[in-house]
Amino acid sequence: MQVLNDIQDIINLHREETYSTDYFADIGIPTLLLETQVFKADRSLLGQYLGRFLAAHPELYQQKTVMDVGCGCGLLGLVCALHGASAVSFSDVSSPAVSNTDKNIQQLHIQVPTQTFVSDCFAQIPPQIFDFIIFNPPSVTGVPKDFLEETIISPDKVLEDFFSQSQHYLAGDGKIVVPYSGKHSRPHQKYAEENGYKVQLIDTSLYEGVELSTLLLQR
Repeated sequence: MQVLNDIQDIINLHREETYSTDYFADIGIPTLLLETQVFKADRSLLGQYLGRFLAAHPELYQQKTVMDVGCGCGLLGLVCALHGASAVSFSDVSSPAVSNTDKNIQQLHIQVPTQTFVSDCFAQIPPQIFDFIIFNPPSVTGVPKDFLEETIISPDKVLEDFFSQSQHYLAGDGKIVVPYSGKHSRPHQKYAEENGYKVQLIDTSLYEGVELSTLLLQR
């Protein structure tokens, strides 16, 4: 599978018709539905990297409640559901993405309890507590021109909102994981620390020739 790094190529990719892929069969997902207008996880370096990182480190979320914020097609939360999470919730600001996630939950016969929400960060999510939160934010800082650009371009306010709102949904001993790319620098650590999180770099890998990392946040 060709990985696209050019921003415009990635944006144009959303215009592709719906298809299914076995690209993540090696981590327990034999087929993943990717609908039009939904970010194509099989072409995303950060999505691929974090999905495989989570599959390799189930000790982070086994027997824990998980929240996948900005879920897209649901890949990251699905990995957790298939590798030991006790329950998984999914949210995305895009209703097509949440619909796509619902279909993948059904198609993969996920056995643990699930919830899905159309929500801008946590704004539309009812009060509840999660043990483990995943957030793979848009990679590039900027102002998106349209819906298609929102999946990879966002103002830093998205990060600010996530880190300020997540405090009200995370268990006292809970953990958050956030990936980032050395190719596109975003102030993840700055906003996390401003909101009282302790930040630890738990992985750095050269993935498809690009340096990718995972941050672990705790209170």
